[in-house]
Amino acid sequence: MNKRIYSILQLLLEQSEPLTVDQIASKLKVSNKTIRNDLKQAQELCTPYHVVISKKTGTGVELLGNINDQLSLKRLVEQKLGAYMEYSLAARRIFLSLRLLNADEPCVASQLSKELYTSKATIHKDIRSIRPAFQTNKLDIVSCEQGFYVKGKERHIRDTIFDFMHRDNAYYKLSSLLLNPNRDTLDNEFIFPSMDYRGIDFKTVFQIARRHGKNVFSDLSFQRTQALLLRIFINVIRVMEGHSIELSKEFISQMEGLEYYEDAKRIYDALAEEYGITFDELEIQYLRTHINSTLVAPLKEKQDIFQTYAKEFTYCLIQSWKQKLKYPFDKDKKLFDNLLAHCRPAMIRFQHAIPIENPLLQTIKFQFKNTFNITKQCCKELSIQFNVEISEDEIGFLALHLANALDRNKRTLNTLLVSDNGLGINELLIERINTLVPYITVNNCVDILEVADVTLNEYDLILCTSDTLYIDNIPTVFIGSILNESDIIRLNRIGYKYYKEINNPIIKIQNSN
Repeated sequence: MNKRIYSILQLLLEQSEPLTVDQIASKLKVSNKTIRNDLKQAQELCTPYHVVISKKTGTGVELLGNINDQLSLKRLVEQKLGAYMEYSLAARRIFLSLRLLNADEPCVASQLSKELYTSKATIHKDIRSIRPAFQTNKLDIVSCEQGFYVKGKERHIRDTIFDFMHRDNAYYKLSSLLLNPNRDTLDNEFIFPSMDYRGIDFKTVFQIARRHGKNVFSDLSFQRTQALLLRIFINVIRVMEGHSIELSKEFISQMEGLEYYEDAKRIYDALAEEYGITFDELEIQYLRTHINSTLVAPLKEKQDIFQTYAKEFTYCLIQSWKQKLKYPFDKDKKLFDNLLAHCRPAMIRFQHAIPIENPLLQTIKFQFKNTFNITKQCCKELSIQFNVEISEDEIGFLALHLANALDRNKRTLNTLLVSDNGLGINELLIERINTLVPYITVNNCVDILEVADVTLNEYDLILCTSDTLYIDNIPTVFIGSILNESDIIRLNRIGYKYYKEINNPIIKIQNSN
């Protein structure tokens, strides 16, 4: 719906007396015929609120309905008109992108400028600025006499719609629809200002898809559930608007042997019945692809092509980590198994440029900075080898597998205690250290006079009760014969420092350089 429709409703809601069509046309500076056509669309907005636009010859146009229903409609109109005025630069460009992607006919700059309360020159500038993002997704914004339209394959259009809906600030409202399905506060609200779909439209598709796709959604995280449901919603509205997906023979052949065909068909059969539309075989295969790119399915004895790719990719990534970090990751079976399970759906995403959100990406980049950067270097090399694009979101997930492998193989500091005390005190000291300092394990204790007979390079750390001892190349910490609180705090601080160093091959490499 364009802004003028809401302006008509605003005029009618604010008037206690009927307005003639000529009066409305004069206020909005358009023709009588335009208003008559707009009133038909305005009625579509009013119907869910049980409000009727009454047109009487000789009297004029007015709204009929109880006061509460009209107040609800008024809140929607105010929200919608307010949204047109409050767009930031980024939000305005998202609005334009979604409007262009969903338009069935060229979008006129003058109309867009009215909707967004900005100049036609600004609209032209905004379109130039969003064109590179479209080109990245293999689409083009074409300028013609009638306005602007998007040219490209349907699959890329759907991917780009998903991308911009995901960027829109309204995306969080979808979470509310999923978490609170019985609440109706968003039912009549247009979730995305540039699209003519209300909360109830999203909710209906979501509920049908989840009810008939229990096998698909039962093991999905909330974030991935939301993303897959949005994909399904986009597919539904595109089919309703007469757009068909086209897939290459290679694409279809790669889908052979993948799971969830029957689940995809069951979901679409239910949606087809609800909306009176038809999903052809290619649509089912397309949904099947997205389901498989989202779910971590059990690995099969008879490998499909993506499982084969995933196995090769997993092996190469682990070898790359091993080479760069000088660490035997290839001996870690759990790393290989977990990474392979992750990479199987990831390879579908890589091959078909299906984006995925990593909600922890910024945390990963901050908390595991070195791990992320090493993985990014490896993925840059592998993307060339496998001829795929690997986004930072994907790299973040892979970096977590590396971080987990490093954590899993951490060991405490192999520590030697050098003491000038007797046996009883030494045993008490060893017990307290091993109990109160988790980073240190004292595996041997020698008298200070016996140090020369010990192979010191077997140890990560030496603790000594006498400050007369000097040992080169091995970290040495002097402690009291009976640990006090300050000794424990100091040992934990020092122990953690060396513990991090011996268990982080990245730090080892940095120190060696």
